[in-house]
Amino acid sequence: MTRPYPLEYDSVPYPLKFKPPTLHMYDDKSSPNQHIYYFRSQIGNVIDNDAIVARLYIGTLKGMDFDWFRSLHRVPSILGSIWRCGSSLASMRMTPR
Repeated sequence: MTRPYPLEYDSVPYPLKFKPPTLHMYDDKSSPNQHIYYFRSQIGNVIDNDAIVARLYIGTLKGMDFDWFRSLHRVPSILGSIWRCGSSLASMRMTPR
């Protein structure tokens, strides 16, 4: 399976004592912004680590949202927008690819 992020992201270790949180799946029925804010609140001190954030976030998507995220070509720059600015997943999905 192709990843929507650089292959080297898979080799970035979690920080010491970091335990990956149990995250909710985005169901495409609830608010995308709420999902982003919940995700950001759960990942704590790794929010600035794009490699870990990408690996954790893709696990919260399924269906069309998962396919959309996988199709992105500029994941690191998009991650910065989503995680740090709280951009809407819905608005990101509507932008031209």
